[in-house]
Amino acid sequence: MVDLFNHHITTLRAGDFDGQWNLRTLNTDKGYLTMVEEGSLRRLSNLIYLDLGFGYLTEVPKEVSFLLQLQVLALEYNQIKEVTLSQILPLVNLKWLLFVRNQIKEFPKLQFLTELTWLDLEANNIRSLPLNLLGTLSSACELWINDNPMNDVAAGTLLPLPNGS
Repeated sequence: MVDLFNHHITTLRAGDFDGQWNLRTLNTDKGYLTMVEEGSLRRLSNLIYLDLGFGYLTEVPKEVSFLLQLQVLALEYNQIKEVTLSQILPLVNLKWLLFVRNQIKEFPKLQFLTELTWLDLEANNIRSLPLNLLGTLSSACELWINDNPMNDVAAGTLLPLPNGS
């Protein structure tokens, strides 16, 4: 585990984690992170928990898509405006996905994340969600969408529910 909580690091650089291939948890929560350089995370092939929250990131770092074992991705309290399908499509093992308090306007369908148990999109600029947002889940999933400028959420956004619940 590497915990850089409450740090003054602005950039994760290529080579910062060389030799840490067996690292499972990386937390840079509550710092000044503005950039994740290409090559900085991709060798962390055993990483399952990544928290890059409470920083100044304006986009989902491209490095994230190389972390195929990732189960928790937390990018809360940044300045991210867009989340594309290609950025998260390789992350099929995700159980938690957190984008609290960013500036996201749209969010892609997540039908490929069958193990997802927590999706937090709270306090963004999302006006609507795609139909069948979560696809077919293997178990119940907490969905937090409060504090977004939505007028309504179509029932088809949340269906089908797992196990008929």
